[in-house]
Amino acid sequence: MVAEAEDTEDESYAIDCPVLATERLVMRAPRESDLEQLVALADNRHVAEMLARMPHPYGEAEARAFLAMASSRRAGIVYALTLAGTGTFVGCAGLMSDPRHR
Repeated sequence: MVAEAEDTEDESYAIDCPVLATERLVMRAPRESDLEQLVALADNRHVAEMLARMPHPYGEAEARAFLAMASSRRAGIVYALTLAGTGTFVGCAGLMSDPRHR
């Protein structure tokens, strides 16, 4: 990963999202084709209870907002986790930066 200071007042960092692959998993940038599986997995009250920023219910509008945020890369990096053999989307992982809390 490469962090580069951007020319903005808040000095945010953009982080590249290289594809990472293991024998079982592929980590890559989320994409539009993940939308249906993202909604199916995220629209679960038990999952939302464990995450501070995930709304419930979680529908297509929330998933589209998440994908837009993930593609902006201005606040950090988000990976889609997929199964290497099938490409099945199984979740997300990320690192978010907050310029107020370096």
